[in-house]
Amino acid sequence: AEAAHQARQEALAVEAALHANDDETSRIRLLMELDRRLKANKVNPGTSADLTVATLLVHTLGVQLA
Repeated sequence: AEAAHQARQEALAVEAALHANDDETSRIRLLMELDRRLKANKVNPGTSADLTVATLLVHTLGVQLA
C-alpha cells in the first residue's frame, strides 16, 4: 500500500509539472524520469496501466484529428 501511495504522489507531481510545461522535450523527459524511478523501485502497474495509456492515446489522437 505504501508503494502505491508513493507512486501516486509521484504521478500527481509529474502531472502538475506536465500541465505547467509546454515544451514537448521537457514533458517527455519528465515522463521518462518517472518511468525510470518506478522501475528502479520495482513498481509495475501492469495491465491497468497499459489500458490507461491506450485509452489516453486514442483520446489524444481523436482530439488532434478532429
